[in-house]
Amino acid sequence: MIVSARAWLVAGALAGGLAGCGGGGGSTSTPTAAPATPQGLVVGPAHDFGNACRLLTPAEVQSTTSVGPVIAGPRSDPQLGSFCTYTPASGGSSVPVLQLQAVVEQSAAAARAMVEQSGGPSVNGVGDVARLARPGGLGSAVYLSKGANYVVLSSIHKDVTEQELVKLAQTLVGRV
Repeated sequence: MIVSARAWLVAGALAGGLAGCGGGGGSTSTPTAAPATPQGLVVGPAHDFGNACRLLTPAEVQSTTSVGPVIAGPRSDPQLGSFCTYTPASGGSSVPVLQLQAVVEQSAAAARAMVEQSGGPSVNGVGDVARLARPGGLGSAVYLSKGANYVVLSSIHKDVTEQELVKLAQTLVGRV
């Protein structure tokens, strides 16, 4: 039941974080209220992953996606783990280029189960298990696990392709 609750919270945070990233000019962070836990579901605290922005540099995101300079903004949530939102440095677009979430699960099996719940096609050569999906029909995401680490790399930006997300996932998996 804890895995299902966390999956709902991850999906809600991803959708809320990506949809609620309104443009404040050159804002370096995108504060979003944590979604409420669905009634009757109990979610334990996520183990501290640390700063998710250490997994990909803004220069790596910029060179892989070709969307121009980006700024990385870290955020943590006690239930959902660590996040990094990469936004355009120019402030011209209110749509984030990329969102990265990293969580340390209770075990490697739990991390793999989180990836398997995404239901998308498998991505070979990325972590222990990886899947490519379209959460909520918006944009694309790569869900991956390596050991007990569960990572989601997602984008709704029109100029970020699934192939670019996979390439960035291949880069970050060695740092998890």
